[in-house]
Amino acid sequence: MNRKSMREKLFRWGGETRHAKEIEEKISAYKILIDSLYGAKTQELSGMPHGSGVSDPTLDTAERNEERVAEYNKRIDDLSNELSNMLSECKLIGDMVKKLPPVQSSIINLRFVRMGTSKKDTWEKIARLSGYVEDYARRIERDALDNLIKMYGER
Repeated sequence: MNRKSMREKLFRWGGETRHAKEIEEKISAYKILIDSLYGAKTQELSGMPHGSGVSDPTLDTAERNEERVAEYNKRIDDLSNELSNMLSECKLIGDMVKKLPPVQSSIINLRFVRMGTSKKDTWEKIARLSGYVEDYARRIERDALDNLIKMYGER
C-alpha cells in the first residue's frame, strides 16, 4: 500500500465518521419523536356534538401513535444496521489513528475528519488550527501516513 491509497482510505474513514454522527443524530431524533408520542393528548370532550356516529378518539389516537411508533422503530433499526455495517472498517482505521503519536493523530483528524474532502485552503486551515507551519503539518501527515501503512500491513 502507498500513501495515495492510504489517503483514500482515510478520506473514506473521515466521511464515514461524519456520516455515522449524522446517523446517530437521526436515531436520537426518532427516539425523541417516539417519546413525544407517548405524551400525546387525546381529544377533550366538550359535551358538544362533533359529528354523527360513535367514535373513540382515545382509541383512534392510540392506534395512530402505535403505527407511528412502529414506523419510527423500523427506521431506527434500518439506521442502526447501516451504522453497524459502516463501523467495522471505520473502527479498524480509527484504532490505528489512535495508536499514532498525538501530534500525528491530531493532524490526521484535522485533515480527514474535520476538513473532509474540502480542497480550498485545506493545509492553510490545518496549519492555523494545529499551530504548525504548513510545511511542517504536511510532513507530519506524511510521517503519519507511513506509520499507518506499516500498521495496516501488520494487521
